[in-house]
Amino acid sequence: MLFKYLTDKNIPVTNSNFTKNTLVDQILEYWRDPGRSAQCSYQHQQSQQISNQTQHQISSDTNRAENFPINVMSRTFSNWFFQNFNENNIQRNDFWSDCSCLVRVIDNSGEIKEDSTITAKLVLDLLYAIKNQFNFYFNPNLSHQGTRGK
Repeated sequence: MLFKYLTDKNIPVTNSNFTKNTLVDQILEYWRDPGRSAQCSYQHQQSQQISNQTQHQISSDTNRAENFPINVMSRTFSNWFFQNFNENNIQRNDFWSDCSCLVRVIDNSGEIKEDSTITAKLVLDLLYAIKNQFNFYFNPNLSHQGTRGK
């Protein structure tokens, strides 16, 4: 899925011996700066990978679960997604084409409003409609206790 995400975003994966960690690093770099990431050379990616591995080895004794790449990726993604969603910058191509969504809102009286849909366009339309209808602003808990990768 990580590889497919990168290729869908036209980010070249030039190393045939890639690992999950190198794919996660490339995705994190893309989220930090989508324009620069697409132009990165293979040498830059390799030097960054070596630097990350060296840094990881130096601090491996003090690393806690919150610094594992999957948890860093989860927090970075959550920050990127909700910041862009709050600013109405999320687009249909940010979702898988076959995605689905179920939204359940419970009002003060206990009444449940439930909407569900499939496809990227309809999911995005639903999310923005719910956000606008209820004037939602999303403020994710980006601590390790609030956002974890799995």
